Amino acid sequence: MHKSVHHKDKLPNAFNNYFVSNDSVHMYDTRHRTDLHRHRLNTSYGYRCLKYKGIKMWNSLANNFKCIKSIMHFKYLVKILLTIV
Repeated sequence: MHKSVHHKDKLPNAFNNYFVSNDSVHMYDTRHRTDLHRHRLNTSYGYRCLKYKGIKMWNSLANNFKCIKSIMHFKYLVKILLTIV
């Protein structure tokens, strides 16, 4: 998820437009305009896929985690967060 937001050039071409931010979906400002957009799903299988679970986990992170550009620093801080919780 971090690479899809900050380093799209490091992803395979299939994932270039896989995730969409809310500001590209809505034409007006919302509170969560910088979050990734979650699509509505019809099956329970869809709720277990990366396109839903990954976005849900990314959006649940605090904004100060989401703005970190360095992959190594991001991983380090998330590991610390997970050991605290």
